Amino acid sequence: MTEQEIRTKLVEIFEEEAKLDRDELLQGQPLANLIDSLTLLEIVCQIEDTFELEIEDEQIPELKTFADVVEGITRLKGPDVQSN
Repeated sequence: MTEQEIRTKLVEIFEEEAKLDRDELLQGQPLANLIDSLTLLEIVCQIEDTFELEIEDEQIPELKTFADVVEGITRLKGPDVQSN
């Protein structure tokens, strides 16, 4: 899986769970301005299922923007991620 594939899948998850479109996500706004905390938790659960990984509770506050989410998932997937 490449970082671009991760980004694409994450956009799909955010579109489905939070009804956000790609443009809103890529503007770099804080997620707190776009979604509520319950929606963020639903997104985290969906990400964990989709990417078959576990996001620790203390890592969630670090996911401030969509770019942070992409970076975090890429880091958690580690050597499985191929560079673009």
